[in-house]
Amino acid sequence: MSFPTEDLVPKKETNVWSFLQQNPQYDGRNVRIGILDTGIDPGASGLFYMADNVTPKLVDMVDCTGSGDVDVSYTSTAVWVEDHWEVTGLSGRTLQLSGDWTFVAFPNGKKTNKKKKNEDDLDIKSAEKDETTTKTAPVRLGIKRAYELFPERLTTRIKEDRKRIFQKHLDKYIAQVRGELTTCKTKTPEQTKIRDDLQLQLDVLTSTDWISDPGPLWDCVVFYDGVDYRVVIDGEETGDLKQFKPMTSFAKERQFGTFSVVDQFNYGVNFYNDGSILSIVTDASPHGTHVAGIAAAAEGERSGVAPGAELVSLKIGDSRLGSMETGTSLTRAMIEAVRLKCDIVNLSYGEGCKIPNSGRFVELAEDLVWKHNIVFIAAAGNNGPALTTLGAPGGTTSAIIGVSAYVSPEMMKASYGFVSPRDESHIGTTYTWSSAGPTADGDFGNNITAPGGAITSVSNWCLQKSQLMNGTSMASPHATGCAALLISACKAENIPVTPERIKRAFENTASQLPHLSVVQQGCGIIQVDKALEYLREHKSDATQDVFYAVTVNNNGRGIYLRQMAHSLARQSFSVEIDPRFEREDRVSKDVQQRKLGFEMEFKLEASQPWVTAPDYLMLMNNGRSFNVVVDPTNLDPGLHTAMVLGYAKRSEKIEPMFRLPITVTKPHPVERRIELGVLSFEPAEIKRFFVVPPRGATWMDITLRDHREDSDVSSRLFVLHAVQLLPHFAWRDHEKHVSLALLPNQTNVTSIAVEDGVTCEICVARYWSTIGDTQIDVSIQFRGVRPVPDCVNIRAGTHGSLLRLHNDLQDEAVNPNASLNKWMTPIRPKTESMASPLGVRDTLPSCERQIYELVLDYEFEQEEKGSFTARAYPLQDVLYESAFESQMMLFFDADKMYLGASDAYPREITASKGTVLLRIQIRHDDPVKLSALKEMVVWIERKIEKEISLSVFPTKEASVKGCGSFKKTTVRTGSSVAVYIAEPPQTKLPSGCKAGDILSGIVTFGGESSSAAGSGKRPGGYAISYFVGPKSKKPSNESDVPEPKDERTPEEKMAEAIRDLKVAHLGKAIKQDEDEEIFTRMFASIQQEYPDHLPLYVAKLRYTDGNKRRAERLAGVVGACDEIISRIAEHELALHFGCKIDTDDPKAVKEREDMKEKKSFLIEALVRKTLAYADMETKDAGEKFDATLQHLKLWADVESSDKYATLFLVRETRASRYGSVLKTINKLLTKDAKDDAIRPLSKGELFTRRSDAFEKLGFTLLKEYDRSNRVVAAPKSYMLF
Repeated sequence: MSFPTEDLVPKKETNVWSFLQQNPQYDGRNVRIGILDTGIDPGASGLFYMADNVTPKLVDMVDCTGSGDVDVSYTSTAVWVEDHWEVTGLSGRTLQLSGDWTFVAFPNGKKTNKKKKNEDDLDIKSAEKDETTTKTAPVRLGIKRAYELFPERLTTRIKEDRKRIFQKHLDKYIAQVRGELTTCKTKTPEQTKIRDDLQLQLDVLTSTDWISDPGPLWDCVVFYDGVDYRVVIDGEETGDLKQFKPMTSFAKERQFGTFSVVDQFNYGVNFYNDGSILSIVTDASPHGTHVAGIAAAAEGERSGVAPGAELVSLKIGDSRLGSMETGTSLTRAMIEAVRLKCDIVNLSYGEGCKIPNSGRFVELAEDLVWKHNIVFIAAAGNNGPALTTLGAPGGTTSAIIGVSAYVSPEMMKASYGFVSPRDESHIGTTYTWSSAGPTADGDFGNNITAPGGAITSVSNWCLQKSQLMNGTSMASPHATGCAALLISACKAENIPVTPERIKRAFENTASQLPHLSVVQQGCGIIQVDKALEYLREHKSDATQDVFYAVTVNNNGRGIYLRQMAHSLARQSFSVEIDPRFEREDRVSKDVQQRKLGFEMEFKLEASQPWVTAPDYLMLMNNGRSFNVVVDPTNLDPGLHTAMVLGYAKRSEKIEPMFRLPITVTKPHPVERRIELGVLSFEPAEIKRFFVVPPRGATWMDITLRDHREDSDVSSRLFVLHAVQLLPHFAWRDHEKHVSLALLPNQTNVTSIAVEDGVTCEICVARYWSTIGDTQIDVSIQFRGVRPVPDCVNIRAGTHGSLLRLHNDLQDEAVNPNASLNKWMTPIRPKTESMASPLGVRDTLPSCERQIYELVLDYEFEQEEKGSFTARAYPLQDVLYESAFESQMMLFFDADKMYLGASDAYPREITASKGTVLLRIQIRHDDPVKLSALKEMVVWIERKIEKEISLSVFPTKEASVKGCGSFKKTTVRTGSSVAVYIAEPPQTKLPSGCKAGDILSGIVTFGGESSSAAGSGKRPGGYAISYFVGPKSKKPSNESDVPEPKDERTPEEKMAEAIRDLKVAHLGKAIKQDEDEEIFTRMFASIQQEYPDHLPLYVAKLRYTDGNKRRAERLAGVVGACDEIISRIAEHELALHFGCKIDTDDPKAVKEREDMKEKKSFLIEALVRKTLAYADMETKDAGEKFDATLQHLKLWADVESSDKYATLFLVRETRASRYGSVLKTINKLLTKDAKDDAIRPLSKGELFTRRSDAFEKLGFTLLKEYDRSNRVVAAPKSYMLF
């Protein structure tokens, strides 16, 4: 028996197999498919070339996310060394470039089409090598961290490999130090110091908590060859790039490379913004490659559906977000699809949405389809089996063909190794998880069904050729491949091609699966051969190009009766049919004539007797409306669907031109307890029940008991899915989805929060692959106490909040429990921002509309290392339905180190103690709309490490007194009880909490014991918030010291105030980097007035030591220090601090404060003088360093204070005590040290010093790690959006 290879990428279910055998020339040739996904690996099997291994298949690959963008605006110069070029990369590595490459001066923002050879150009290849002149070549440099691009699985594999290599080297270094320790003697003090330092080295090496793996860092070298920008990337991190072939934008030469042998991560490149941005194009997961394989892989029997089609990879899965799509990437992908002349685009992505068929994305998608004539096919979602769980945009957008996922018996055997029992027949079905319609506004959502699983190509970095994946993500590219076959045939046979023709051909020829509802399968499973016949038959019918928009009561796209009241009476609905022609940027005579002459005679037909519609409709261009009557009063509880079909009178065949979907979900009568009884399930069967929680119900307990005998010991997999739909909420906001593997006689109780009075679907499904007879007993019990109000808000100073618990259902035990677990702080932008236009890749093709960006910068302090979530409420929790094109948040520390990213759905970010900078980019083509957000408040949400429990009292009086807490009680049916939740004590608030902050948490009211079935309380509880007020003043621990009497005259006070103001203004020049001549002139003027005023000389020292030209003026720094030191009588200072003072004497206290200031000035001068000597290269600098350091030790504890860590490091480095150096640097890097150094070292400087120490010790790998860590920790600029 031969292996069913042809079923690994299923084609028989949609008649693709027979279609290609009969029409081999219609295999997708002359059709271009855009794959909007995680990116396609160009090295994956069957995706780079057509079947002949010559003709290109993958014609372009574009990273639409920006996650691969590299800033290559840093100009540098490569120098000629023997037979090649060399340049120092941003990583610090020396990079060797081939002498055969051509380097030409970069164009000045203008495109150069051909190479010009004149005196202004630098053509290195053609230049003669001058023996007396160093040849140089212009280059641009960039750097990219691999972990910012690697998919998560690849990152894990590479980290494990690097960890193994690192440990091998670390063990060698440890053995080396242990050996030196063994032979080290301690007879002299110097030998003891050496041994102590060796021990410190060993301590550092064996304590690996300081080790941070930076991952591979790829140096990028960009140059211009006179025609194209080109780049070489050091993927192997060797620095030797001579053998690399420089790459240009992928579409020009179809080049791709592999970063390293270990990662097998393939990439292409593109250039933007006149070559200043390099885009490294990779995939963010194997998903996109798999999708492309299904649609169009050319691989013999395992080929995709349309093996002759071309592919364009449009990466929308952002690597920074774990392959999540963004508004930016989706918009750019649609721009690229138009630019690259795609015939079809496939989107195997989707999210739940609050408002279907609405938002900025939908506007752009409609332009793509109805203006640019591109067929748009997308996955309907994997969120079933409950109704109205369609994903946006595939299942919610009229312009897009939404596809649900089907599994056939042949697929079950070939891909899943499925064995069906003899006494049980498994037929083809939609997968249990395939999302079901209708949409919230009544459209069926699922247009068609296609096979939703395959074993086909995946990315090379997975280290396997193919993989099984399933989902509507796989069904969508199958439908895309079918569309490619049809378009290929249409182009060959001169049949007009429009998105509406393809969609109508699919829908009107699909095969209905009789055992499935229309909400699961749409019009049915695609039949590609019949679809082509349909297109042939209607070749000359221009009305096939018209989209008929259906609108019900001015806002819906169908009739959806879901609530109890909707099914109790006969209702009439106004239905408008609006014909829509192709959109145009400019009005054309042809389209105007078509509109003018458009008249259609329709026969209307209702598919169910409980629906009444007119018999006929005469339709003109401006649309017509008619009434439809729906009478659900006699329907049984459950799901009921119907349609009103509009048939064109001129059509000989019964093929509808439009459909009005009608869905009725009739609930069971309202009861406190509902017994659904013992239910028997056929294979893959889904049973739906609709119930209305009675008033006062806040949760329900659903009990499922397996009804089989004990002799059957195998488990049965069931899915329990409950969904309530509320206005402006996505289905995911009020759903419960659980998978239950039930054993014989096993009982499971699931508690689910509910909103009373709102219909809830309870969906119980036998999982599609579950084998064996199955019966379960299902019952529903509604429970709960109702809090009034249902959201608890406590304001500071009110002592708490009163609420009432009312019981409508049954006696319930009540034992309130309230706690606060989150802390939210509002922040505003640091500076005002203006909307600015973006580049060419962000220009919409319709009328060449320019997209603008608004970048907002925020800053806040992270008190301790931990995580937080930034919430921009006007923008987040919406994606496809968002009014704005996109928003992206990037997080950095004070040194510009990238911390993480967040987008439409907020993500938790981890940061160390210190300053965090948040940058938000918001995009839209209307700058006025962006300007309205320039003062947008962002909330920083943190978890409270130890949640704050709130006291609960029966009365306000008890709360004020702080006694008599609430005791567990039983609330009788129909009665209420008062509850008073107290505000938290100030001592329990987070230390950084301030007025205006909000603490939030959960309050629950259930009181059942843990032994009872179900949770005994509403899952998730109710929200509670505390609005923080002003902090109370802390009492002083010190006794009040009377201020000494100010005996100065008013004139003296004014004179000193003027003096201090002048010195303070002079100090500002340090920060403002004023012209040195101005500073010198100002200083001299003030010095003439106040020659003995010490703070004046301190200001001069700080200016001199902080000047950008400090390295040239170290002698001036020493001189400024000596000026201060000479003005301080050190012996008087020593005498003063040698005795105690009378703290009750105001004059003595004032004198002590003055002496403390002098001492601080003296120490600062000595520190800066010592550091100046450390940086000098004169012969006596070392001796002077030692002498000044000894002088400083008289006044400061240099050895143990972190304030002088820089001096300590210099001294220990000079003494070659590198163990001590490493220990100190590690402490500083972990932020354990106080940040009060006079001249603190940045993270970049600390990594450089540690790298130097490792190099001196011969720890080469550690040196390389720190060289990379320096680049990661202190980059030259912020990551690009």
